[in-house]
Amino acid sequence: MRVLVVQNYDNTGLGQVGAALAEAGADLDVRLPYKGDPLPDDHGA
Repeated sequence: MRVLVVQNYDNTGLGQVGAALAEAGADLDVRLPYKGDPLPDDHGA
């Protein structure tokens, strides 16, 4: 499973959600728009 994570602020982390996603073996696509990372144009289907 691939999960898009949009982190809007520095030093926020993923907390318990991140732990659950890691345990599930998710492939995280982390985007940091506050540092200029682009967001996807579509949902990737």
